[in-house]
Amino acid sequence: MIKTLQTLSPEYLSTVFNEAFSDYLLPMQLNAESLQQKMQLENIDLALSYGYFDNNELKGFILHGSENDTVYNAGTGVVPDYRGKGITQQLYAHLVPELQRRGLHKHTLEVLEPNNKARYVYEQIGFKPIRKLHCFSGTPKDITFNHEIRIQQVAIPALEQYFSEPEWIFSWQNRRKAIERTPTLHHMWLAHSKDMPVGYIVCSKAGHIRQMYILPDYRRMHIGSSLLHHAFSELQLPLLKAINVDERCVTIMPFLEASGLHCFTSQIEMEMNVEEM
Repeated sequence: MIKTLQTLSPEYLSTVFNEAFSDYLLPMQLNAESLQQKMQLENIDLALSYGYFDNNELKGFILHGSENDTVYNAGTGVVPDYRGKGITQQLYAHLVPELQRRGLHKHTLEVLEPNNKARYVYEQIGFKPIRKLHCFSGTPKDITFNHEIRIQQVAIPALEQYFSEPEWIFSWQNRRKAIERTPTLHHMWLAHSKDMPVGYIVCSKAGHIRQMYILPDYRRMHIGSSLLHHAFSELQLPLLKAINVDERCVTIMPFLEASGLHCFTSQIEMEMNVEEM
């Protein structure tokens, strides 16, 4: 039986989530609290998220968030004993008419680049690859700090106040709206040069760099490095992560590598036009 997940508790959902991802290519385990944080960050709607049930036990699921006319697959999982039964395809066959009814025209997701089996399934459903995203992790190196700038912690709503959207499109969980939905989970630091805001960094309290941006005329002045190290020092964590960095952003990737963060995996972002299904 296929039905929505809206009646399930975070405790039960996290238990099934962990079973489904127990042998995933990258470790991924959530408790009820971290699942609720993920749901808030990614705007997951359990009324738009579907599960495959056997004897009232959840065996497979797709978590979905939505915004405007776009729906985002925030996680597809099938417990090991039920794989190979076409459950993901069955869930999407049930889901697509509901997306069309709601006027959700675009569907996006990310799949790990080495996960060829999952990518094949999504391509058969109707998804097409649109870009590559890289994931970084590491401890920032010691750097030359720019002592001519002033770094100030500011409220999350300042993100829109000081800067327009930078030159690349952030992934779903790193966009401004995702950050603004979860202000208590994030910190934002602003760099000033002669009282003018010239750059910022937004990090989750768990050490995920959500956004980082330096005005073009102020790059190569150690402002980015100063912001990175200030965030690292304030968070008091063993390492920082930058997940889903668009490979087309030719400024941030070399910066992260030079700062001591290394790419540990890559993902393919895929997209489906729901109206064509």
